[in-house]
Amino acid sequence: MDFFEKLNNLLTEAGKEAEQRVKEVSDSMRLNSTIREEKNAVKEYMERIGRLYYEEQKGEGTGIYKELFDRVHKSQEAIRKAQKELEEQKKKTTCQCCGAPLRKEDLFCSRCGTPREMEADHPEETEETRKEESCENIAQDAEQKAETFHETEPSGEEKEEANPEEDKE
Repeated sequence: MDFFEKLNNLLTEAGKEAEQRVKEVSDSMRLNSTIREEKNAVKEYMERIGRLYYEEQKGEGTGIYKELFDRVHKSQEAIRKAQKELEEQKKKTTCQCCGAPLRKEDLFCSRCGTPREMEADHPEETEETRKEESCENIAQDAEQKAETFHETEPSGEEKEEANPEEDKE
């Protein structure tokens, strides 16, 4: 029995040590989480204070604030330019008619057939008007091509008259 008592005592001690370590790790994680949450709160409050001061000064600070405000203005202008460029890039990578994605080498939309550079023809139009008109034009062009094809294609009787020898063979 002595062996089993020693084994039981050893397992009990190991269990208590493991329990203590789990508690320490759990406490450590809880404290780290609290620290992270509070740092985020401080950062948010500081940003709010800065925004309020900026708005209060109407973007026209003095001293060191003027230099920082100027940097803010430059960054805001850079953001506007980048957003405008991104919008232009998006326009070039999607079809103006159906919105399908276009590859760089595509000259026409693979879904609806719209030429890629339709927007260059009518810069004063809105994008929505341009989409509607280009889709209508594509449909009309397709109808005209179909009519032209049917008009130029010989009917069944005309085919027979044009090639009477084919039927005899």
